Amino acid sequence: MKTITFHDTRESKRAVLQLFGKSVDLDGYIIEIKSGERVASPRNEDIHIDDFAGIRPGSEIFLTNDLPSLIEQAEYIEN
Repeated sequence: MKTITFHDTRESKRAVLQLFGKSVDLDGYIIEIKSGERVASPRNEDIHIDDFAGIRPGSEIFLTNDLPSLIEQAEYIEN
């Protein structure tokens, strides 16, 4: 499994999202390209591109950059 890191810019985030078949709607929320439906965080919240922090390896679980969300995902971090 590979890890991809990217700069915290909208352009970089859009490029990563494109690899996973995602885009951003007019309001700035991440969506499925095929259906136009918004992508939800593990907390079942819509994810704005400014809050997008990454995708958990081996999944399509989208992470946000707020501390509680990152702490919840800490158990999945490999040493």
